[in-house]
Amino acid sequence: MSKRIIQINLEGIEDCPNKSILDKLSTPQLFTMMRNCLDGYLGIRAVAEIEINEVVQTICSGGIYGLESDDTEYMVVVEGEQLSELREMLKEIGFGEEEIKSAIERCREGIT
Repeated sequence: MSKRIIQINLEGIEDCPNKSILDKLSTPQLFTMMRNCLDGYLGIRAVAEIEINEVVQTICSGGIYGLESDDTEYMVVVEGEQLSELREMLKEIGFGEEEIKSAIERCREGIT
């Protein structure tokens, strides 16, 4: 089986998660999420584009939503947590530590 990590990116999500997520929430959770979306909060997730046997796929961390957009120190912490979550997912798929580390470093440097 051939596989490679094409790239890893961090995505800022300025609007609400997709409707399929909202459908699974209870009424209080839904109310809180909708209020946060309207109040300028955002989310962050780590995304890897990978290729396995010539098929390109996208793997995403779970993401953290409802973050205050002006708390840059906390954003850096959340970015690290999301990259760690994605790292574990890539390990489970069978990618090596060095390949993952290199892809994360390119992400942090803004190199694709």
